[in-house]
Amino acid sequence: MTVEGLSIEEGRVEVPCDGKRCSAPPGGLKRRRFAALLAVGLPELGSSVNEACVLPLLVSLQIPSVLLALNWAVSPSVGLFMHPVLGRLTDRFGRRPFVIAFGSISICGLALLPVLVEALDGTAAIVAVVLASGVIDTSMDLLLTPTRAAMNDVYNADDNEMRCATAGGVGRVIGTFSVVAVGHRLAFPVVAGIIFCVIVIQLLTPEAAMSSTRRDESTPQSDVSLQTTCSSASDLSQSLRSSPLATTALTPCSELGSEAAGTQCGFPPGFFSVWALTAAGWIGVCELSIGSTSGWAERSGSLGTPEFEEAVHQASLVLMCSTVVFLLSGAALPTITRFLGGHVNALVSSLLAMAVAMLAFFPLCPTWATAACLVALVPPSFQVVANASFGWLEEQPDFDPSQRGRLIGCLNSSLALAQMVTSICTGPVVAATGGRIFGALVAAAVVCATCAVIAMIRLTCRRARAT
Repeated sequence: MTVEGLSIEEGRVEVPCDGKRCSAPPGGLKRRRFAALLAVGLPELGSSVNEACVLPLLVSLQIPSVLLALNWAVSPSVGLFMHPVLGRLTDRFGRRPFVIAFGSISICGLALLPVLVEALDGTAAIVAVVLASGVIDTSMDLLLTPTRAAMNDVYNADDNEMRCATAGGVGRVIGTFSVVAVGHRLAFPVVAGIIFCVIVIQLLTPEAAMSSTRRDESTPQSDVSLQTTCSSASDLSQSLRSSPLATTALTPCSELGSEAAGTQCGFPPGFFSVWALTAAGWIGVCELSIGSTSGWAERSGSLGTPEFEEAVHQASLVLMCSTVVFLLSGAALPTITRFLGGHVNALVSSLLAMAVAMLAFFPLCPTWATAACLVALVPPSFQVVANASFGWLEEQPDFDPSQRGRLIGCLNSSLALAQMVTSICTGPVVAATGGRIFGALVAAAVVCATCAVIAMIRLTCRRARAT
């Protein structure tokens, strides 16, 4: 098949490259997909170990509460502003350099943290742990944008959503298992070794010259990966724009008029509503991550008693079960999304589900009901919040793939905002409610439920206007 200079034969794409022919064999695409799939699991892998291991280290060093709050606020403060900037940079320079850079930085932090704890004492040890954990947390957070954009470059929307969710689940399971299997201190170098192997694979994988392209979902996977080894991406873009495969998304923003660029190169309609829903969902996820174990012990009335350790152990078992459901939910995510009526409806449903799960920590609620909410409601809701907004973005008719990194970075800033709100507000809310973790969970549940209700009202009004 030949379309104005574009030849597609037996799974190969050939385009003009400075007057010559060059091709992108399926093997190269498969290697890029494999590398992207490994990389997208790194944020969950590193974050799961950091969450499980760093806090006990900080507590054992008797770190001042001010430094503890500063430690948790560094990553979201950086991410809130850096994600959109980083996304724009990946659009210009490619995804792989940033995956390698932030992956390497996280390796340094993971490898050095336990060494510094053993080698230093007193204030020096506290400062070293705060710096190292901040480096780990920030690098893992910033990895979200280039790894997600890399996945969107090489998979269509449905495949990408399922694979990203599953890879994140596998990363979290491996991180959690590492902590359980080898202990808090050894988990850091073990995970650093895993990340090192993934970075080596990134270095050995050929990078496509044109990474910001979109594939029509109706096009077979073997036909079109517009990722090519050509040195001239503009030739491919020019050929496609005049072909039947072309869409408005293939026109670079720099070549559009001011009116068209304002629509196509700004934000798709509804972007900020999806962003707000995602931010509210992340607030629920962050609050549950912080308060699940302590809230479980609190609702059992064991805080400050010998039964506290047993309650924490019970909560850990429940959370381990939820990790398995998290992985399974990732594999079934496209089905879940379609069942709930699309990405926006799935986000609204997830907010309501998390609000119910947080309210289930009420002391009079039966233990089995709280456990059921944590296992059945939270993991699929977490997966929807983490992935639905990106699937929604890829489905927009005016979406420009050359702006993919920037828009993904803007969506990821919702996570940074949620982390910042949670780290700043949880302490004061707990203090205002008499030191009860349940108070912070109720506040997060109110935020999730309010945003869900507003979104439902807006969706109903929009449908009424359409009819």
